[in-house]
Amino acid sequence: MENRVKRKNGNIKDHGSFLKRLGELLSNGYSLTDAIEFVFIGHYQGQDAIKQKMLSQLQNGLSLSAVLQSAGLPLHVCTQIYFAEMHGRIAETLIQAGEYLHARQKDREALMKVLTYPLALIFILIGVMILLKSVLFPQFQILYSSMGYSPENNLRIFLVIVERLPALFLVLLVLSVFGGAVFYQRFQSRTPLKRAELLLRIPLISKYLRLLYTQFFSREVSFLLNSGMSINQALNEMGSQTYRPLFKEAAGRMIQDLRIGKSFPETVEFFGLFTDGFLEVIRHGERRGQLPQELFIYSQFCMETLEDSGKKLLTVIQPVVFLFIGVFILLIYFSIMVPMFQVMQSLG
Repeated sequence: MENRVKRKNGNIKDHGSFLKRLGELLSNGYSLTDAIEFVFIGHYQGQDAIKQKMLSQLQNGLSLSAVLQSAGLPLHVCTQIYFAEMHGRIAETLIQAGEYLHARQKDREALMKVLTYPLALIFILIGVMILLKSVLFPQFQILYSSMGYSPENNLRIFLVIVERLPALFLVLLVLSVFGGAVFYQRFQSRTPLKRAELLLRIPLISKYLRLLYTQFFSREVSFLLNSGMSINQALNEMGSQTYRPLFKEAAGRMIQDLRIGKSFPETVEFFGLFTDGFLEVIRHGERRGQLPQELFIYSQFCMETLEDSGKKLLTVIQPVVFLFIGVFILLIYFSIMVPMFQVMQSLG
C-alpha cells in the first residue's frame, strides 16, 4: 500500500486537538470513519471538503497515516501513526501525539513571547545606528574641522567601528545567507545517516538531537515488540516506512548486522545517533527479559529530559538577548558622549 500521498485541497487546522479528539473517540468505541465524521461536526465546521477527502481515501484503502499526511499533519506524527497501525495502539498513539503537538505549540508561543520584545528593540537600535551614521557623525566631523580638532587614535577607531556597524551587520547577514545556502546544498546531497552525523557534530544541538532520536526509536520499537514482533520484525517494519528516511536507513543497516550474527546492542552501538545510556538500557532489558517495557520507560525519560531542557533554554535565551541589547545601547551612548567630552576637554 502506498504510504505517502501529496497534500492538496487544504489542511486540517489545530493538529493537536484533532488528533487528541480522534484518539479519544476511538478509545470510546467509535469506528474510524464515525470518529472522523464526529470530530468534524463538533469542532471543524466549514472544512467539509477535507472531511470528505479523508473518508474517501479511507474507503479507497489508504492507510490512516497516509490520510493524515495528505491532510497536512507533520511527518513525525504520521510515522507514529504508521507504527501504531502495525502494533494496534492507534487510539493511545493519537492521543499522545495530540498532547505532544499541544506542548510544542505552547513552547513556540513561549519562545515568541520571550523573543518578540528583544527583537523589536534590536531593530529599533539598528535604525538608531543608521541615523547616527547618516546624521550625527557627519555633524561631529564638521565640528571637528571647524575647531581644528583631531580625535585621538583610540576614539577615532571606536567611532569608525560604531559608524560601520550597520554595514558590518549587513555583510554578516549576506555571508550567513550564502553560507547557509551552501551548507544546505551539501547537506541535502548526503544520505540521511550522513546528515544526522553532520548535525550531531554541532555542539549546541547534538544533545537535543540524540534525545529526540533515542526517544522516537525506543518508543516505537517498544510498541512493536509488545505487539508480539521479534527484533528483526520490528526493524523490518521500521525499514519499510517512508516518513522518516533516517530511521529507514538505520533499520536497514541494523538488519544487515543482525544477519551476520551481531547482537541487537552491538548493532545499536555502531550508530552514534543515540544517548550514552541507551545501550545499557537495551542490555539491561534483555538480561531481565523486559526489553519492551524498559525501552518505553526510557523513551518517557528522554521526553521528560527534552521538555526540561527546552524550559531551561527559554530561561537562558532572554538574558543573553538583553545582554546583547545592553552592549548595543552602551555603544550608542559612548559614540555620542565620548566625542562631546573630548571636545569639551580640548576647549578647556
